[in-house]
Amino acid sequence: MHPFFRRFVLSFLAALTVFCAGMATLLVRTREIDVFMPSNIETDAEILWGPGFGQQSAAYKLRRAAWLRPELLVLGSSRVTQTRDAMAPGIRTYNAGLGASSLPEALAFLRALYAVHRPRVVVLGIDPWWFDLQQDPPQPLIRRTFDVRGWLANVAAHGLFSAPVVKRALVGIADTPDRFGGRRTVGYLAAATSSGFRPDGSYQYGDVFLGLNPQFDVLDMDYAHDFAFYTRAVRRAEDRFRYTGPVLPIHIAMLDEILRLNAEAGVGTVIFFPSFPAAVWRAIEETPSQRDYFVRIVASVSKMAGRHDVAVFDYLNLGRLGMSDVQTIDGLHADEVATGAMWLDMVRRSSVLSSLYGPAGIAALARLTATPERPWPHMLVR
Repeated sequence: MHPFFRRFVLSFLAALTVFCAGMATLLVRTREIDVFMPSNIETDAEILWGPGFGQQSAAYKLRRAAWLRPELLVLGSSRVTQTRDAMAPGIRTYNAGLGASSLPEALAFLRALYAVHRPRVVVLGIDPWWFDLQQDPPQPLIRRTFDVRGWLANVAAHGLFSAPVVKRALVGIADTPDRFGGRRTVGYLAAATSSGFRPDGSYQYGDVFLGLNPQFDVLDMDYAHDFAFYTRAVRRAEDRFRYTGPVLPIHIAMLDEILRLNAEAGVGTVIFFPSFPAAVWRAIEETPSQRDYFVRIVASVSKMAGRHDVAVFDYLNLGRLGMSDVQTIDGLHADEVATGAMWLDMVRRSSVLSSLYGPAGIAALARLTATPERPWPHMLVR
């Protein structure tokens, strides 16, 4: 072999060895490789589950829900993840938020869960972009173990194999406790930023609370910047708000299938639309195409739900709950305090939920939301 090619091959092998060693260190030190171990899912231990490189949230939520066997299941995207089990006192509750980010994913999740467990009630949060045919295709729930390929793809796509990340791993980030609840951390995000899923399935935005998410300042996403990123997206029909067309039969048929599945399984259903800050909602109302689209969505969902005698609750405007825009994580996510107010209103008005809660449960929820004892402005409970 020519000396040049020999040096090239040796250099390549050396670089590959260093890269693989770095990846292995990252996997082991951040506990990414054992995120799907039964000891991290099928347990009552206080764990904050927050992998950083391709979470496979739906698979995690499905396995966790199957093990916990809740009476009350909350299902939807990240916009439902601030519901806490303390908001359903005396009821075995699990928040499967991020278990479904579309109607096909919601149907797939419920079908898979009902094979092993059927809750008494499912509360389904629906997002307006679920009716966009151009949205990202739903991810299958087949893979129930750690996905090395997906992990590598996310590391490469997001530039996460960097000096700061590797340094954190090498100095022992895996041993860093959750700074809010003192929970054992599993995964890079949990250890690095105290972000991840709590045992009840709710999501802790540690990166936001600790000021470790630079996107909020750079992109003007939060209350301090009047949600400029999202109000611009509304007016320009960009990002999540890009689709303002008709509500297509394919989506309504999918909702019909979900409601039929629940009825046949003997599972009660409640549907709600999660809140936007009042500032974002004003932008929607001031943009005719957006306003008309939201009207069509609520009307179409309500019509189909009515055929199944299922109640639909519209909380799209956070201001209707008497909540300030301060009670938000960003322009898409209401915080725990606002979510608690929404649940109190929904439980009082829904016959399905009020019968599940009973008078004592409703009174306990009213006390929790009236005098929240929270260690952080956005949190009702640890």
